Amino acid sequence: MPKSKLSRSPPPPINISSLKYESYNDNRGDAYGVRLTFTELASHNSESSTIMSEQVQIPESFTVQIIKFPEPMSFRYTSKFTNYYKFLYENKANHNNILRIVHFSETVLSLRQIKELRNKLPKITFLESFLRKDAFFPCNLLKHEEYWGTLDSWILDNSPLSKLQLAQNPLRLMELLKLQVGIVQGLLDGLTYLHRDLNFVHGSIGPEDIVFASPHSKLPVKLFFGGNRLGVWQGLWEEFYSKEGTMEGDIFAAGITIMQITQLLSSPIKHYTGSGYGSPNFVRVEEHALIANVKELIIGMTPSLGRNESAIPRIIKIEDAKLQIRCSQEVKNKSEMEAEEEEYKLETGQNNVDMVARLANLIEDPEGHVWLKHLTFYGDPLGKGPLAL
Repeated sequence: MPKSKLSRSPPPPINISSLKYESYNDNRGDAYGVRLTFTELASHNSESSTIMSEQVQIPESFTVQIIKFPEPMSFRYTSKFTNYYKFLYENKANHNNILRIVHFSETVLSLRQIKELRNKLPKITFLESFLRKDAFFPCNLLKHEEYWGTLDSWILDNSPLSKLQLAQNPLRLMELLKLQVGIVQGLLDGLTYLHRDLNFVHGSIGPEDIVFASPHSKLPVKLFFGGNRLGVWQGLWEEFYSKEGTMEGDIFAAGITIMQITQLLSSPIKHYTGSGYGSPNFVRVEEHALIANVKELIIGMTPSLGRNESAIPRIIKIEDAKLQIRCSQEVKNKSEMEAEEEEYKLETGQNNVDMVARLANLIEDPEGHVWLKHLTFYGDPLGKGPLAL
């Protein structure tokens, strides 16, 4: 028999612009929601015309999230991801510091349809690499406003800059300081909107979950849900985070994020648990030239990490985290910053962060400084080597 007789004809291409939703529940009850059904535009019968009238247009800029159940970690991540975007979309969240959700819907796709989507839509994310054959999979169709870069990339780009380098370029320094103020204020305002106005827990606050609205001005920054820190905060600060996250956990994570923003700490932070993470470290919370209360703010938001935490009021509600901006007369000039840098070098032997960590075991807190303890950094904080004892 000729080869052509044995080979199957390829399935017709799926027309992404023609879709219909219909109820779906498989016989095991595992996958449920709404099935995304494709129709062919070439058909002209009455049935197809009825289907066509219910079609949903999917622009190519949509992000398609494919979810596989029921692995526990995958389910927890994807459930939180789904809840976040679904909640914001259904409640028509509208705030200058929250990434706006244009469309969100839950569907079910077959493996064949998924493969077609992968070829048709460039922005498609698989949360699991291996999919069962001939099965249906829940997925999310998500579209949000555009953004330009994430905060973690910005911190990484700027973290190698030392105080002395910045002091030698006053214009660059002031630009950086003002941008840090705007980023911190945007984080606080966005989180306040979620907590106070929507009564909603974010659950994954970190530099990876903050994006820039513009490639030029950067501001305003906007919160979205990347989910990268969900397991870190939940597993290591259980007194603050439940599986669903808590407002106290959001505040705690935001405090650590503010420290990363104002001190340009680019490395991921994980809690020291006593085994497997190396020795505990002590991280100095530094003054900020424009934010007068940055130390009190960070310690108040991270109560279990401050050595002198009893002297600083704990921040219970995110709306109580207010920035105190210094007036222009209080901002240090170039010569003052250079003198402070030289003095710091003489005191510590070098302006290296890991030297500060070593000194933490030998001296009490110097006046004017606050230390956070039991933090372990992975990578090279400030681009100057690992912060390990």
